[in-house]
Amino acid sequence: MIHIRKATTEDLKTILNFNKKLAQKEHGDFDTTVNSEFADTERGQKYFKNSIEGEDSIALIAEVEGAPAGYLVGGIEKVSVYRNIGSMCEVDFMWVDEEYRGKSIGKQLMEEATQWAKEKGVKRMRVIASYSNKKAIEFYKREGFFEYDLILEKNI
Repeated sequence: MIHIRKATTEDLKTILNFNKKLAQKEHGDFDTTVNSEFADTERGQKYFKNSIEGEDSIALIAEVEGAPAGYLVGGIEKVSVYRNIGSMCEVDFMWVDEEYRGKSIGKQLMEEATQWAKEKGVKRMRVIASYSNKKAIEFYKREGFFEYDLILEKNI
């Protein structure tokens, strides 16, 4: 049975471990500029602790039969002044362990985050995925996300 719940400070180590897996995968497969050690840094640990405790942040844990299977961390962000919406919910990090994929855990994490954002009065959500991470992009599109911006970078 899958259970999605809000994270507590007792879940910080679990979230840090999941984030390390996510960052290593992202760094290794899609974007070498991702700091694969972010969760081990003081700044990373502070970020995740604040995400658990913050009023405008959300940190969720997915469990399967009591075992941690995935997480989602995000929060309400102000948007650029040129837009006519004041804020949106941004999903910053999400991971489901490979052994639990295909069981709708990611979908349930997104549904819970969406419900939380609605309760906060937010009307729009955003997620950023590496361009070459086609599986993630397909997942987010199935969850109702659509292409909005295209960010271009270059090495100098």
